Amino acid sequence: MPKNHITFYFDVISPWAQVGFRVLQRYVDIWDAEVAWKPLNLGRVMQISGNKPPITVQNKGRWMNEDMSRAEVFYGLKLRMPTGFPVNTQYAQCVLRALQDAGIESAPFQKATAALMEALWTHDLPVQTADDVRKILEPANVAKKEMLEEALKQAEKKESRDRLTAESKQAVEEGMFGAPWFVVKRASDGETARFFGSDRFEQIAAFLHKDYKGPFANDSRPKL
Repeated sequence: MPKNHITFYFDVISPWAQVGFRVLQRYVDIWDAEVAWKPLNLGRVMQISGNKPPITVQNKGRWMNEDMSRAEVFYGLKLRMPTGFPVNTQYAQCVLRALQDAGIESAPFQKATAALMEALWTHDLPVQTADDVRKILEPANVAKKEMLEEALKQAEKKESRDRLTAESKQAVEEGMFGAPWFVVKRASDGETARFFGSDRFEQIAAFLHKDYKGPFANDSRPKL
Protein backbone atom coordinates (compact mmCIF):
# COMPACT_ATOMS: atom_id res chain seq x y z
CA MET A 1 0.00 0.00 0.00
CA PRO A 2 1.62 3.31 -1.05
CA LYS A 3 2.11 5.99 1.56
CA ASN A 4 1.40 9.69 1.37
CA HIS A 5 4.62 11.51 0.53
CA ILE A 6 5.75 14.81 2.03
CA THR A 7 8.85 16.70 0.94
CA PHE A 8 9.90 19.12 3.68
CA TYR A 9 12.23 21.99 2.70
CA PHE A 10 13.92 23.78 5.57
CA ASP A 11 16.81 25.79 6.96
CA VAL A 12 17.67 25.68 10.66
CA ILE A 13 17.89 29.49 10.58
CA SER A 14 14.09 29.68 10.62
CA PRO A 15 12.23 29.24 13.92
CA TRP A 16 9.12 28.41 11.90
CA ALA A 17 11.02 25.64 10.13
CA GLN A 18 11.70 24.20 13.57
CA VAL A 19 8.01 24.40 14.43
CA GLY A 20 7.11 22.76 11.13
CA PHE A 21 9.75 20.08 11.62
CA ARG A 22 8.55 19.16 15.11
CA VAL A 23 4.86 19.12 14.26
CA LEU A 24 5.47 17.10 11.10
CA GLN A 25 7.34 14.51 13.15
CA ARG A 26 4.26 14.18 15.37
CA TYR A 27 1.99 13.52 12.37
CA VAL A 28 4.05 11.24 10.13
CA ASP A 29 2.61 7.98 11.48
CA ILE A 30 -0.90 9.34 11.99
CA TRP A 31 -1.01 10.44 8.37
CA ASP A 32 0.59 7.25 7.06
CA ALA A 33 3.27 9.35 5.40
CA GLU A 34 6.90 9.13 4.40
CA VAL A 35 9.02 12.27 4.45
CA ALA A 36 11.90 13.46 2.29
CA TRP A 37 13.92 15.98 4.31
CA LYS A 38 15.45 18.74 2.15
CA PRO A 39 17.99 21.11 3.74
CA LEU A 40 18.37 24.28 1.67
CA ASN A 41 19.88 27.75 1.91
CA LEU A 42 16.97 29.98 2.95
CA GLY A 43 18.97 33.13 2.29
CA ARG A 44 19.40 32.07 -1.33
CA VAL A 45 15.72 31.16 -1.58
CA MET A 46 14.79 34.65 -0.35
CA GLN A 47 17.27 36.30 -2.70
CA ILE A 48 16.28 34.35 -5.80
CA SER A 49 12.53 34.58 -5.17
CA GLY A 50 12.64 38.28 -4.27
CA ASN A 51 11.23 37.64 -0.80
CA LYS A 52 12.34 39.45 2.38
CA PRO A 53 13.09 37.93 5.80
CA PRO A 54 10.51 39.16 8.37
CA ILE A 55 13.30 40.53 10.58
CA THR A 56 14.18 43.09 7.88
CA VAL A 57 10.74 44.73 8.13
CA GLN A 58 10.54 46.75 11.36
CA ASN A 59 7.01 45.87 12.47
CA LYS A 60 7.37 42.25 11.37
CA GLY A 61 10.57 41.98 13.39
CA ARG A 62 8.85 43.29 16.51
CA TRP A 63 5.86 41.02 15.97
CA MET A 64 8.13 38.00 15.41
CA ASN A 65 9.33 38.08 19.02
CA GLU A 66 5.75 38.22 20.26
CA ASP A 67 4.69 35.41 17.94
CA MET A 68 7.63 33.23 19.00
CA SER A 69 6.60 33.59 22.64
CA ARG A 70 3.14 32.28 21.79
CA ALA A 71 4.59 29.52 19.63
CA GLU A 72 6.66 28.25 22.56
CA VAL A 73 3.50 27.50 24.50
CA PHE A 74 1.34 26.45 21.58
CA TYR A 75 3.83 23.95 20.13
CA GLY A 76 5.76 22.99 23.27
CA LEU A 77 9.13 24.31 22.11
CA LYS A 78 11.78 26.64 23.47
CA LEU A 79 12.45 29.47 21.04
CA ARG A 80 14.99 32.16 21.94
CA MET A 81 16.31 34.63 19.40
CA PRO A 82 19.97 33.72 18.71
CA THR A 83 22.65 36.33 19.32
CA GLY A 84 23.39 38.23 16.13
CA PHE A 85 20.31 36.92 14.32
CA PRO A 86 20.12 36.34 11.41
CA VAL A 87 23.23 34.16 11.59
CA ASN A 88 24.85 32.24 8.75
CA THR A 89 23.69 28.61 8.70
CA GLN A 90 25.04 27.69 5.27
CA TYR A 91 27.75 25.43 6.69
CA ALA A 92 25.33 23.61 8.99
CA GLN A 93 22.96 23.04 6.08
CA CYS A 94 25.84 21.71 3.97
CA VAL A 95 26.72 19.27 6.76
CA LEU A 96 23.15 17.95 6.81
CA ARG A 97 23.24 17.55 3.04
CA ALA A 98 26.62 15.79 3.24
CA LEU A 99 25.26 13.38 5.85
CA GLN A 100 22.51 12.48 3.39
CA ASP A 101 25.14 11.85 0.72
CA ALA A 102 26.89 9.52 3.15
CA GLY A 103 23.74 7.44 3.46
CA ILE A 104 22.49 8.49 6.88
CA GLU A 105 19.09 7.00 7.64
CA SER A 106 16.01 9.12 8.28
CA ALA A 107 15.88 8.74 12.08
CA PRO A 108 19.48 9.86 12.79
CA PHE A 109 19.14 12.59 10.16
CA GLN A 110 16.13 13.95 12.02
CA LYS A 111 18.13 13.72 15.23
CA ALA A 112 20.95 15.75 13.66
CA THR A 113 18.49 18.35 12.38
CA ALA A 114 16.82 18.63 15.78
CA ALA A 115 20.20 18.99 17.51
CA LEU A 116 21.20 21.89 15.25
CA MET A 117 17.82 23.59 15.62
CA GLU A 118 17.92 23.32 19.40
CA ALA A 119 21.53 24.47 19.54
CA LEU A 120 20.60 27.61 17.65
CA TRP A 121 17.14 28.39 18.98
CA THR A 122 17.26 27.03 22.54
CA HIS A 123 20.90 27.23 23.63
CA ASP A 124 22.14 30.15 21.46
CA LEU A 125 25.13 28.16 20.21
CA PRO A 126 27.08 28.98 17.02
CA VAL A 127 26.72 26.68 14.01
CA GLN A 128 29.07 28.36 11.53
CA THR A 129 32.21 26.20 11.65
CA ALA A 130 33.24 22.55 11.71
CA ASP A 131 34.16 22.85 15.39
CA ASP A 132 30.77 24.42 16.17
CA VAL A 133 28.83 21.67 14.44
CA ARG A 134 31.05 18.88 15.75
CA LYS A 135 30.39 20.01 19.34
CA ILE A 136 26.66 19.76 18.65
CA LEU A 137 26.43 16.56 16.61
CA GLU A 138 29.08 14.40 18.31
CA PRO A 139 27.28 14.26 21.70
CA ALA A 140 24.00 13.64 19.86
CA ASN A 141 25.42 10.38 18.43
CA VAL A 142 23.85 10.96 15.03
CA ALA A 143 26.52 9.07 13.07
CA LYS A 144 29.73 7.13 13.43
CA LYS A 145 32.76 9.35 13.91
CA GLU A 146 34.09 8.60 10.42
CA MET A 147 30.81 9.54 8.73
CA LEU A 148 30.49 12.75 10.74
CA GLU A 149 34.07 13.84 10.11
CA GLU A 150 33.71 13.20 6.39
CA ALA A 151 30.49 15.23 6.30
CA LEU A 152 32.18 18.10 8.17
CA LYS A 153 35.02 17.98 5.65
CA GLN A 154 32.77 17.83 2.59
CA ALA A 155 30.64 20.71 3.87
CA GLU A 156 33.66 23.03 3.79
CA LYS A 157 34.10 22.57 0.04
CA LYS A 158 32.91 25.08 -2.52
CA GLU A 159 31.14 22.26 -4.34
CA SER A 160 28.89 21.72 -1.32
CA ARG A 161 27.95 25.39 -1.16
CA ASP A 162 27.35 25.53 -4.90
CA ARG A 163 25.10 22.49 -4.80
CA LEU A 164 23.07 23.88 -1.91
CA THR A 165 22.60 27.07 -3.94
CA ALA A 166 21.63 25.10 -7.05
CA GLU A 167 19.10 23.01 -5.14
CA SER A 168 17.71 26.15 -3.52
CA LYS A 169 17.33 27.74 -6.96
CA GLN A 170 15.57 24.65 -8.25
CA ALA A 171 13.15 24.75 -5.32
CA VAL A 172 12.37 28.41 -6.09
CA GLU A 173 11.73 27.51 -9.72
CA GLU A 174 9.24 24.95 -8.44
CA GLY A 175 7.45 27.60 -6.36
CA MET A 176 9.30 27.90 -3.03
CA PHE A 177 9.75 31.39 -1.55
CA GLY A 178 10.27 30.74 2.18
CA ALA A 179 10.53 28.05 4.83
CA PRO A 180 9.13 25.74 5.89
CA TRP A 181 7.88 24.60 2.48
CA PHE A 182 5.93 21.39 1.99
CA VAL A 183 5.22 19.48 -1.21
CA VAL A 184 2.57 16.88 -0.40
CA LYS A 185 1.60 13.96 -2.64
CA ARG A 186 -1.61 12.13 -1.79
CA ALA A 187 -1.26 8.37 -2.14
CA SER A 188 -4.90 7.71 -3.04
CA ASP A 189 -4.81 9.53 -6.38
CA GLY A 190 -1.30 10.96 -6.84
CA GLU A 191 -2.53 14.55 -6.48
CA THR A 192 0.14 17.03 -5.31
CA ALA A 193 -0.19 20.31 -3.40
CA ARG A 194 2.27 22.84 -1.98
CA PHE A 195 2.04 24.53 1.41
CA PHE A 196 4.06 27.34 2.99
CA GLY A 197 4.43 27.94 6.71
CA SER A 198 4.26 26.13 10.02
CA ASP A 199 0.56 26.93 10.41
CA ARG A 200 -0.75 24.89 7.47
CA PHE A 201 -1.12 21.51 9.15
CA GLU A 202 -4.93 21.65 9.23
CA GLN A 203 -4.90 22.21 5.48
CA ILE A 204 -2.38 19.43 4.89
CA ALA A 205 -4.56 17.07 6.92
CA ALA A 206 -7.61 18.07 4.89
CA PHE A 207 -5.71 17.54 1.64
CA LEU A 208 -4.60 14.07 2.76
CA HIS A 209 -8.12 13.26 4.02
CA LYS A 210 -6.60 12.63 7.44
CA ASP A 211 -7.38 13.83 10.96
CA TYR A 212 -5.94 17.02 12.41
CA LYS A 213 -5.41 16.52 16.14
CA GLY A 214 -3.92 19.85 17.17
CA PRO A 215 -0.28 20.93 17.51
CA PHE A 216 0.66 17.88 19.60
CA ALA A 217 -1.24 15.43 17.38
CA ASN A 218 -3.10 14.05 20.41
CA ASP A 219 -6.28 16.19 20.48
CA SER A 220 -4.96 18.33 23.35
CA ARG A 221 -5.44 22.09 23.03
CA PRO A 222 -2.84 24.37 24.63
CA LYS A 223 -4.02 27.57 26.30
CA LEU A 224 -2.26 30.87 25.59
